[in-house]
Amino acid sequence: MANGIPIRAEGMGLTRIVMIAGLAQNVATGLLFGSFGTILFAIEDRFQADRGQSTLTMSLAVVTISLVAAWLGTRIGRQPLKPLMMAGSVLSALGFLLLIFATSLWQLWAIYLLLLGPGAGLAGVLAANALVSGWCPPETRGRALGWVNAPILVTATPLICEVMLKHGGLDGVFAMLAVTHVAMLPLLLMVQEAAPETSENATGAGPRATSLLGWGFAGLVFVIGTISGGGLLKVSHLIPLVTGQGHSFGQANLLMSISGLTGIVGSLLFGALSDRMGGARALALNAVLQALSWVILLSPVSYGLLVIDAIVVGLCGGGLQATIGALLGRLYGQQNFARAYGLMSLLTLPFLFGLPWIAGMLYVRTGGYHLPISLQIGAFLLAALGAAFFARPEMRATFRSGSSI
Repeated sequence: MANGIPIRAEGMGLTRIVMIAGLAQNVATGLLFGSFGTILFAIEDRFQADRGQSTLTMSLAVVTISLVAAWLGTRIGRQPLKPLMMAGSVLSALGFLLLIFATSLWQLWAIYLLLLGPGAGLAGVLAANALVSGWCPPETRGRALGWVNAPILVTATPLICEVMLKHGGLDGVFAMLAVTHVAMLPLLLMVQEAAPETSENATGAGPRATSLLGWGFAGLVFVIGTISGGGLLKVSHLIPLVTGQGHSFGQANLLMSISGLTGIVGSLLFGALSDRMGGARALALNAVLQALSWVILLSPVSYGLLVIDAIVVGLCGGGLQATIGALLGRLYGQQNFARAYGLMSLLTLPFLFGLPWIAGMLYVRTGGYHLPISLQIGAFLLAALGAAFFARPEMRATFRSGSSI
């Protein structure tokens, strides 16, 4: 037993798998997203980009993360994960290295689109979640995914990047990120495929609450896309938003780290809530809390209130992936988990790509963040209502699979 979670008789123990998958997820996606807000101003200076152009950079990476995750969802079970995850780390290392030599905006976009996005899509995201989900029994899957998705490096990366910007410039940041991906390769050699099939997988009788191509799945796409896209919007725009209210760059960057730190707690908390109350209810709670906390951003406020916002949004953002993983696993069964997760990544792409970019364009048009923030608050509330509709289908699917919430 490991923390109350059974360890399979064959292969590595679940605890070891969770540690490797969590590290892979943190390095693959945590460095990419955790660094961007901190280096946004430096990118705009170097490449002479406005806010819409600079935030489009991360949206392009999200495009290929989602496309790769969708493709990977069709390959899991047919192709070993280890070489794919290692290829992802190599692509990310190469991408950050080439950024040192990039001199134009189109080169910046091409590297994020063709190297950094695919690298994160192969080494983290679906691969890490599917690896652990395949080993973990349904009744404790939320907690295991909570550990995997704990945003540890999102906490540390903004602070480290701030120091590197002061002493090594933007090139120093890129070099550090490249080296970290290279250092991940020996650990990925230890990746082992999922344990022997559980009864759910072996019989092929896992729960299927709705069709992957039905209206239920379409509704889930809206819910998850709206919440996930809002989180990416926040990461991309937080530092310019806060500095635009009169706070210093250091204070704004500290808020990023606070969100990352509380995100670690949030990942574990919402993973446990998903096991206890169900992923749909946990997702609805997540959206409501984010909507309430975003109200703080509608007008200039004290730094103390911004810290409160950072804590709440960090808890919710950190807990999102574990909640999504637990919900998809229950609704569609472990044998369909990778396909459902991959298809979800593809279909939520317009939200992930569009929301940060639209916010940047609205900022350029209106000269402020009041309109995009207001629209996102309304979207969070609609997503919360949508998530609540999946509570009963999730419960029925859970009972059919013989597990419990």
